[in-house]
Amino acid sequence: MENRTPFDLNEAIRRWQESLAASPALSADNLEELASHLRASVQRLQANGLSEEEAFLAATRHLGERGALEREFAKVAAVGPRLFVAVILLVGGGLFIFIPAASLDGRWLSNVILGVVLLVLGSVTILDAALVLRKRCKNQKRD
Repeated sequence: MENRTPFDLNEAIRRWQESLAASPALSADNLEELASHLRASVQRLQANGLSEEEAFLAATRHLGERGALEREFAKVAAVGPRLFVAVILLVGGGLFIFIPAASLDGRWLSNVILGVVLLVLGSVTILDAALVLRKRCKNQKRD
């Protein structure tokens, strides 16, 4: 006769978080967020008739393997630097357009063109960051 210890959800989640903690892409806040999603999934699955252990296993499979989680969180972490670059491009573009345009030297047209290019690049960078965040929000709503 098998003498199994009862399943401890808190301990299982703690071990699961520890296995993910080695990843540089996942911060402590990320791990807490994932644990929160995991607990919510476990509760939903239990409400549908699964045992606590079955619900935990199904929920961890649904959240994905460590590699997939690392890739998703790395994408979101990259949004901050993208926005920083976008701000630099936009400010630089504005400076190249407005400050040189006030001077009457012969380079004002090339400065304005460079300013417009920087503004376009900044706008594209912001759109790229917004698309990454939009995809992330859609994925969270699905979960």
